[in-house]
Amino acid sequence: MTLKNTLNKQPKVAVFGDLALDRYIMGDTKRMSSEAPIPVLNATSRRVNMACAANTVMNLKAMGAKPFMVGRIGLGEYGDAFKKTAFAHNISLNYTVSEPEDMTAKTRIMAQGQQIARFDEEYRTPLTPEIRAALLEKLKLVRAKADIIVLSDYGYLTLDEEMISAVNKLWANGVILHDPQAFHAVDLTGVTAITPNLKEAKFILQNTSADNSDTDVATLAAELIEKFKLEYVLFTRSEKGMSLFTADGDAHHVSAEAQEVYDVSGAGDSVVAAFSTALARGYDKIEAMHLSNLAGSVAVTKRGVQTVTWEEVMAFDAHIKARDSASKQA
Repeated sequence: MTLKNTLNKQPKVAVFGDLALDRYIMGDTKRMSSEAPIPVLNATSRRVNMACAANTVMNLKAMGAKPFMVGRIGLGEYGDAFKKTAFAHNISLNYTVSEPEDMTAKTRIMAQGQQIARFDEEYRTPLTPEIRAALLEKLKLVRAKADIIVLSDYGYLTLDEEMISAVNKLWANGVILHDPQAFHAVDLTGVTAITPNLKEAKFILQNTSADNSDTDVATLAAELIEKFKLEYVLFTRSEKGMSLFTADGDAHHVSAEAQEVYDVSGAGDSVVAAFSTALARGYDKIEAMHLSNLAGSVAVTKRGVQTVTWEEVMAFDAHIKARDSASKQA
């Protein structure tokens, strides 16, 4: 498949969902603790990234899109770090709202480049009437700027059914892509499409027996389309690549490109960012799936939660074409 390199057009994509902070404490381990059978980290550096829905925003920006980030930011230590990181990356906070509690942070302990531990500080706070109203006003402003919106659900209760229904009404003539989580099931009727992996699809449908076989995945997709009246389902399938199933019964598949996997953290955000960017640039769904499959392949080669650029995807696409051409001539 030949991809168009349309860097001259900046697509606009909204992202609404659960915002969080990634923290990394890095160093080396040279001894075991005398208190427990665990290594002692000599911490030498720290860094933070925006996480969850905000990682999709970061990937959109890296892809050359103009993202509009909508969500909640806490007023504590982690909220302050989130804001500083957003400013550093020139990500607008104009469409976010503040709330009294702090925000979710995920802290990874890294030794010699390897993750040895992680702890999460989570805030699962239902929307208050005031926060809900404020978010709705932000969404109305964003609707005038972006025809595509990604709903990034990490289970922290920003995307409840009432809010999803409000988004469906606002984007009735647009494209709504829902990126689900495997422990937060809500009614998704009205969204355009969802982008689940196998675990997420099984959770949504309360299916305990399906596997990653073509037959089972096709059955799950058909059930999701029927249950939520979707236009299509984009299935991410790990080593089997990706599959796209439409309400008309069409099925399209793209194989995964063999890569040395360092870290799968955040790869799903890279995939949905690439897919929505491609749609906003005018690619059809099949081309967008191919592009997002390449983005996912690039993402897993990076340590930690990292972004993928449009240039990296195009370079990888060129590499694959050259490899396949050389293979045919051999």
